[in-house]
Amino acid sequence: MLQEELMVAGHPVLEDVQSALAHVETRAQQHAADMERRMERFMSPTCGTLADVEARLQNQLEDALRATQSVLEAALESYDAHARAAQEYSGAAQLQACQAHFSETIDSTRHWLEESVSCQTRASIDGTK
Repeated sequence: MLQEELMVAGHPVLEDVQSALAHVETRAQQHAADMERRMERFMSPTCGTLADVEARLQNQLEDALRATQSVLEAALESYDAHARAAQEYSGAAQLQACQAHFSETIDSTRHWLEESVSCQTRASIDGTK
């Protein structure tokens, strides 16, 4: 019954479809085999087997990670040293600012005392006259 339904103009369509599918499958298998051969030809003289390539890539990644890790550690140490230096500088700058402020305060206090003594001395001189 199915064969009768798939007849178009007295030609069995099912046979054509099955033949076309078989042809497509054969061509796909041939193409896959051809691509595999091409890949093997490309990789064997330049790279080796796929396992060799994977091993080399793994080693290169591990080497890069080690190199990056040492650079990162050096950068972090440098950052810490710079942070400590900045804190020390900041502390030294604050200390210098405080010293300058105290020096100004001492100078102004000294000036005030000198003025005060001078005024008292004049007053006492004026009082004794």
